[in-house]
Amino acid sequence: MREPQARYTRTDAETIFALDISRSMLAAASPAGPTRLDRAKAAAKTIRAAIPDVPAGIATFTDRALPNLFPTSAEGVFSATIDRSVGVDRPPPVGSALTVTTFDALATLRGYFRPGRRHRLLVVLSDGESRDFSASLLRATLGRAPGLQTVLVRFASSNERVFGREGLPETDYRPESTAETIRRFAQATKGPVFEEGRLGQAEAAVKEGVERGPRVRIGVASTPTQLAPVFVLAAFIPLGVNLGKSELSA
Repeated sequence: MREPQARYTRTDAETIFALDISRSMLAAASPAGPTRLDRAKAAAKTIRAAIPDVPAGIATFTDRALPNLFPTSAEGVFSATIDRSVGVDRPPPVGSALTVTTFDALATLRGYFRPGRRHRLLVVLSDGESRDFSASLLRATLGRAPGLQTVLVRFASSNERVFGREGLPETDYRPESTAETIRRFAQATKGPVFEEGRLGQAEAAVKEGVERGPRVRIGVASTPTQLAPVFVLAAFIPLGVNLGKSELSA
């Protein structure tokens, strides 16, 4: 049985999760291990669950950024979109370079927030392997935008490779050194950067970024109630009555 529970949503805050879907996000420590994108998708769900009353959307990027889901309070829709719509090269990039992703693509995401939101948070989940990008562009669109904060969570390790169908590493791919790229990105956006091993700290930064604000009630959700013992007892009552009748008949 489920009990009704009021649901609320923030009216002054929104979050967009931008996931890197370039081919390098297929890299993993072993052929059967979770890929960078697998880990990024799981992290997006974890962070989103930490801010349940803040509408959250989803975008993907390579050399362009496209919205998958505009900010919504429906956590189930968010999770389903992550599971079903986010995948490497879905859609494919416009270019064909070995490293095709560019952080320049994120500049357009500012326009996906609803007008009037005082707290806007862009959570970028990427391995940081980006072509050269325009720091001045990101500074103007993300770093100086009032009420807009960017948080980057990086998923990468130097021992990871992209494995083919036969379980062999692809010779075309080698992990890139991203330290300078990440430093420039953080400087341009004025946002914190976290490695995936510090997900708890990233979650705290996201919660701090949206702060607290006005909420409105949007409906009722149901939560499970432990009634199994009651149902089990009820199931045996008719059986006991029938057995009693049988004994009297005998």
